[in-house]
Amino acid sequence: SSLLALGCKASLFGRLGEGPWPRTWILRSLAEIERWSPPTGKFFYVKHPRRGGGKGTRKATGVEAAKSVARRWLDEGADASVVQVAIEPARLPLGPSVFELRVFSIFRRTKCWTFSVHRAKTAAVGSNLMNKRVQAKKRDYGAFYERNVADENHVRAAFPDGAYDAVAKPRILDAVRAVHAAVRDDLPPGHFYFLGFDFLLDNSAQPFLLEANLKPPSRYADFSPDRFPSPVVRDLAAAALADLARL
Repeated sequence: SSLLALGCKASLFGRLGEGPWPRTWILRSLAEIERWSPPTGKFFYVKHPRRGGGKGTRKATGVEAAKSVARRWLDEGADASVVQVAIEPARLPLGPSVFELRVFSIFRRTKCWTFSVHRAKTAAVGSNLMNKRVQAKKRDYGAFYERNVADENHVRAAFPDGAYDAVAKPRILDAVRAVHAAVRDDLPPGHFYFLGFDFLLDNSAQPFLLEANLKPPSRYADFSPDRFPSPVVRDLAAAALADLARL
């Protein structure tokens, strides 16, 4: 189903071919894990297909370490392990800090819209890009960017010669459109899906899609703000509904 494809990393990346995301393998059995022999990559991220918020991703150095984590996810009941080549991330100057770009989009069956302004979740180099509740317990939380969030101008300034606008943003749109094309036939008529996509950018401003964060799907007739607890997401969802009402 569309919910499965959007909310499960194995289903999502299993539907996508090559594109602006890390090289990915979907390993669905212990036998597949043992046979897995990647041609490239010294470092990997091994992901549980449905866990987020830093609880379902482990960095592994080398193939054998990656296999060990992949087996762990299967042992814990996952139906697959998702292995991706680790991308060397760009850094924001303050801190310096690593970051993930959060891109909000709205999917309908026939169309998708992507908000033109993005924001970045940050963490000081050496810290993890965990969820806010975990980050807020760290001593360096908010030390370099307020609430560990950088606006788009901070990200833009980290890349020379306008590379963020010339390289990253068009490729981000390509990735979102590819996801929509992969799932649109499964989206029920009369509903919209509000999504937050996480992207990592490398030093040349090339974006890599990491995951899709599915917000509650809603019909236009029964939208309720309490289904979107985050104030940022709630405000964006309300604005999106206002735009849809004008179509």
